[in-house]
Amino acid sequence: MILGTKLKNYGHCRHKKLPVPETDKHERNIWAQGTKERTVMQHINVQNIAKKTMEYMKDRIHSGMNLLEVRNLCEAKMMELGADSFWYWDVGAFVFAGDETTLSVSGKEYTTSTRVIAENDIITIDLSPQNGDTWGDYARTIIIENGKIVESDNVSNVEWKNGLLMEEYLHEKMC
Repeated sequence: MILGTKLKNYGHCRHKKLPVPETDKHERNIWAQGTKERTVMQHINVQNIAKKTMEYMKDRIHSGMNLLEVRNLCEAKMMELGADSFWYWDVGAFVFAGDETTLSVSGKEYTTSTRVIAENDIITIDLSPQNGDTWGDYARTIIIENGKIVESDNVSNVEWKNGLLMEEYLHEKMC
């Protein structure tokens, strides 16, 4: 399913309906297919803003940064890549570290912690870019060991590694 759209009663509707032109049935079918393809492409483009932002951040996050710096970098990058707003309570990046990663916080109540990323830490970033009436949603967990990001295959903390493996498993099953 593509996030942020309502095609055949799935998901959430965040885009405006376009008027159907006055034409014969064949032309309406062609128009509807083109509209559906444009809608899908809009969602892919906004989702790619989030994905590219996460890739960008993986080269910049390190121990010693505070979570507000991470949020600000994420939001600035999403705007640079084409987001014009953030759909979830106007928060573009929910950022948590350490024990905070186990919290479930409403966007309405969220405030970014000034917590500093430790030499060995776990970080969760959840991005919510929007462009027009189309939105994306993309979250990932990042592991810092010895001050640098470590790919999931090389994580030495067993609990974190098992969590990342479960995350990968769930992504595979859901896609």
